[in-house]
Amino acid sequence: MSLILDLLFPPTDLACLNLLPTQPVKYLPHRSLDGVISIFKYQGPVKKTLIDLKFNFVSELASRLAIIAANRVLLDFPNILHYWQENNFVLVPVPLHPSRQNWRGFNQSELICRHLSSSLNLDYQPNILIRSKNTRPQTKIKDKLLRQSNLVASFKLLHHQFSHVILVDDVYTTGATLTSAASVFPEKSNLWGLTIAG
Repeated sequence: MSLILDLLFPPTDLACLNLLPTQPVKYLPHRSLDGVISIFKYQGPVKKTLIDLKFNFVSELASRLAIIAANRVLLDFPNILHYWQENNFVLVPVPLHPSRQNWRGFNQSELICRHLSSSLNLDYQPNILIRSKNTRPQTKIKDKLLRQSNLVASFKLLHHQFSHVILVDDVYTTGATLTSAASVFPEKSNLWGLTIAG
């Protein structure tokens, strides 16, 4: 299988991700999240790889992306990572609605999150947040306000015992998905976002 993947998606495509400049931390202009780290800009080989992962169903790309992303966090954001580790932050993947996950066969954010967990020495909690509303895919909505309203009341929190959370997603664009997911956590939670691209 690895040989086939290397033929379809040559390692050089993913290797060049390491050479791309990382994007600085984005601080959101509202209370929902303390900060968001997007490792790469959503362009070039990063964009192609994420499209292959999500829409061509090449789930094996998630582990490669996660390893590269973890290395960039270790190199570029060591103080933030240390803060997360010292304060027992947990990684929580942004969930898909069950019908979309059944169609795709996997949740790309969950796969990325699982691999990030071991590389960054952070706990992984995949079952504390669910997507309760089946919304239109965000990629099909161009208007920023419509993207935000599309996700209102889309998530539910199943467990309240975690107050230090890093929401993990594949792409950050308008921030609507992370904002909606963050809105279900208790007011005093410490919330960050971590995405592959933005």
